[in-house]
Amino acid sequence: MSLRSARKAVRNGRHASWTCLAIGFLFAGGCARPEQECSAPPLETTAVMPADLGISADSVQLPGEHPLDATRTVGRFPTGLSVARVVAIVQDSGAGRRLRPGDMPVERAAYWNQVMDTLPPIREVTQLRDLGIDPRGVEYGAFLRESSNINCNLCLIYGQTEDESGENGLVGALWDVKKRQPIAAYRVPIVVDTASIEDEEDPDDLRLAWQTAEAQAELDMRNLVRDSLWGLVEFDTADTTTQPSPWRDDDRILPRDQNPFRRLEELLKDKN
Repeated sequence: MSLRSARKAVRNGRHASWTCLAIGFLFAGGCARPEQECSAPPLETTAVMPADLGISADSVQLPGEHPLDATRTVGRFPTGLSVARVVAIVQDSGAGRRLRPGDMPVERAAYWNQVMDTLPPIREVTQLRDLGIDPRGVEYGAFLRESSNINCNLCLIYGQTEDESGENGLVGALWDVKKRQPIAAYRVPIVVDTASIEDEEDPDDLRLAWQTAEAQAELDMRNLVRDSLWGLVEFDTADTTTQPSPWRDDDRILPRDQNPFRRLEELLKDKN
């Protein structure tokens, strides 16, 4: 081999080595560092208080359903029900307490639809997610506005709370969106069955016990809301005047926020 050929082989070998090193660096997570630098730190959440939902603490001192408006109505039904599970955040910017949509597993969202299946005047149950909600946090009125945008005149906002004694539970408020008036308030305790915990030192056992108790509390919340709606239907009278049909036959099966183009069209239509 000539000297020139040997030098060329060395250069090619170095080039291949650097190429392999660069590829290995990429697969080892070399791109992860810029993502960490650019990502925003997660906001700390805190317990949801009744005032965050637009209701007083006195209205939910005891567990159960607490009607806030028992007047008879005309033309409230049929209508849609929007459901928003929220978490509270406290901002250092002086903006005070704000709400953000919380996580709700798909199966639990489906349960909200299922529990209303036997109540025809509730034409649909829609879960309010991030669409139309400022990610920096909002007040409860933003959820009411979004509920109005999707033609749901009833809006349930609820979240996990904690009282002064440290007891956990769920607190919720059912709103009449058009009147901007709360109709009912709810409080459900989260009771962990300590007898079901096999090993109190095992975090998996503790997590399972908590998840079971929290799921039971949400089931109780759904049943309370269902009973409230049956009562509201009994106190409602059909409007005898000609009204635009509240029924919607063009909804897709997929959740609403999976079709952002349709939402954009509706927003533009409202502005016109």
